[in-house]
Amino acid sequence: MFKTPNFQKAKTPSNLKVSNIKAAPQDLEERFNQFFERVIKLCKKCPINATTSRIISQLIGCGGSIPANYAEASEAMSKKDFVKSIKIIRKESKESIVWLRGLKLVVEFDDSEFDALIQEATEFIYILTSILKKTDKK
Repeated sequence: MFKTPNFQKAKTPSNLKVSNIKAAPQDLEERFNQFFERVIKLCKKCPINATTSRIISQLIGCGGSIPANYAEASEAMSKKDFVKSIKIIRKESKESIVWLRGLKLVVEFDDSEFDALIQEATEFIYILTSILKKTDKK
């Protein structure tokens, strides 16, 4: 069975900086789960119409895929499986940003949670890219 690298189970590095904000040393699995929960809570506050319904569906899909694929990555049977799952999480993080920006445009209220979630997904991309680079070196 493929052993996942130590950095995957470790807390995120305390020296990681994204947009001058220091990342909290928090377990990635928990961060991914909290992100999905926050996405759901935000979507529940949004009015439902033809436009928001489609965007919300897409956002919940990709937001939920992040922790689901991380669970898969943590049980990877090979390095190839692990890398594939991490790449999917990175792709879903990027997609989440697209749908968050779209939803922010169409809802009629201003919520700082949109920006916070976009920032969190951006940090995921940097963290996951770092994981992929470190995994590639092994």
